[in-house]
Formats: sequence, C-alpha cells, structure tokens
Amino acid sequence: MKFIVGFLLFLLTKTDRLFSQTVVIDSTKNIVNPDSVYSEVDIPAELPKGKEARIQFMQKNIDAAVGIKNGAPMGIYNIRIVCIIDTAGKIIAMVPETHEGYGMEKEVMRVLKKLPDFKPAIKNGVVVKSKIIFPMVFMSRKAS
Repeated sequence: MKFIVGFLLFLLTKTDRLFSQTVVIDSTKNIVNPDSVYSEVDIPAELPKGKEARIQFMQKNIDAAVGIKNGAPMGIYNIRIVCIIDTAGKIIAMVPETHEGYGMEKEVMRVLKKLPDFKPAIKNGVVVKSKIIFPMVFMSRKAS
C-alpha cells in the first residue's frame, strides 16, 4: 500500500511538471520577436487614411511616362517593390523585386520615399516590422 501511494505521489508531481512544460511550449508559439520582419501579420501596415489614399497618392505623383521617356518598347510592365516598414511606420528599406528597367522601378521607389508614415503592422497584439510588396503597372503604347 505504501508503494502504491508513493508511486501515485511520484506520478502526480512528475505529471504536474510535464503539463506545466506543455503550457510553456504552447504559449511560446505566440511570442513575437521585435527584431524580426514579418510578412504574415494580423493587421498589415497601411497609411492612416487607408489603401485608397495610398493608391491616389501614387497615381498623383508617379511619372507614368518614365518608361516611354527611357525608350521602353510597347508593352505592359508589372513592377513590384518590396518595402520594410518599421515599428514607427517608416519605410526603412526597399528593393525592386522586378527588373523591367527603363527607370520604372526607380520611379516607383522615388514616389514611395515620399509617402507619409504608415500605421505599423500588428501581430499577436504587438507592433512589428513588416514586409509589404507594392505593385505598379506601366503601360507603354502608341498615342492614338
């Protein structure tokens, strides 16, 4: 009988540690590293006035004829610029994902630098650095 009681007490103390370790392991899945850059977030970084304001800003400030001015042949050019937004909402890095040339990536980056600060991204309730890809389409065609 003493052996059984002792064994049960042993099991209870050991399983208690086992369950507490399991809880710790489960809770670490939600830990956010403030130095990491996240591409998947709960709330993406965006301008305070929203996506439509960003699109209007880009349309107003972009030189749509930059490709034609630099000799781009007729066609459609899909430009993608990857930006890192920090926890203060500033663009801290940008790099072209495409390489169409004719000054189009440089033009998009020039205008992106003029954007006001963003509302930073949120992951698991924490403000984080995030990666955003900005697409832009340039169309080069003959005037009618």
